[in-house]
Amino acid sequence: MWDIGPHALSILLPALGPVTHVVADRGLGDTVTVVLHHESGAASTMSLSLTAPPGSRGSTWQLFGEDRQTSMLEATTPPVNAMGVCVSALLTEQPGRWHHPCDVRFGRDVVGILQAADMFLKRPLDSRGQPVG
Repeated sequence: MWDIGPHALSILLPALGPVTHVVADRGLGDTVTVVLHHESGAASTMSLSLTAPPGSRGSTWQLFGEDRQTSMLEATTPPVNAMGVCVSALLTEQPGRWHHPCDVRFGRDVVGILQAADMFLKRPLDSRGQPVG
């Protein structure tokens, strides 16, 4: 979750807005599914795994609205080029003039969401798998 989650959130948060509520559950192996409720009223789901079988690897992004749905295509820009664009944007930011949407505040929000999911996964459960208390 901590390896892949920040990358998934870097797409979900700009598209759907800040998160107000987090629910998480474990699946097979290292799979974690996280459900997010956003201030905008939208909900999103991330299913994350580093050890998924080859046939289920990759990322799929679908957004559903009242009138339509859309899918995001796989990125074709080499990671090194994409990283260069990001670093250049952050280096040219001038304090007090313009704030990059993926600045330190964005990083803080991403860590907060993953921490909330992690805490949800660590909550005590009874013998039936129900939360205690």
